[in-house]
Amino acid sequence: MSTAYEVSAVDLPLVAIDRNNWVGVFDSVAELTGYIEWVDVLDGEYQLWDAAGRRLQLRATDDGRIEVASTCDVEHEALRKRLTEYISAATAPLSPATDQDPRDLSSPT
Repeated sequence: MSTAYEVSAVDLPLVAIDRNNWVGVFDSVAELTGYIEWVDVLDGEYQLWDAAGRRLQLRATDDGRIEVASTCDVEHEALRKRLTEYISAATAPLSPATDQDPRDLSSPT
């Protein structure tokens, strides 16, 4: 588990979005750093915002910690765009040509 560097200028919860549009909502910096992996931070896997729309920066330290710092940049539109992409992907329109009939879901194939 990583140790967090607590920052004072964040409004909770924190919203983390990875490259594949996975969205995580965290009630504290400690919860976030306990969930995400150091190597993923090193690879730039996540974008992070606080509840006020401020962009936060994640940093993987040489000693295995994950630090969180505020950039003081408010990026409401960037956060809105990423969340819209997530919601759009999760609520793709149903299509009879591509979706499975619900009656088939309980039947062995």
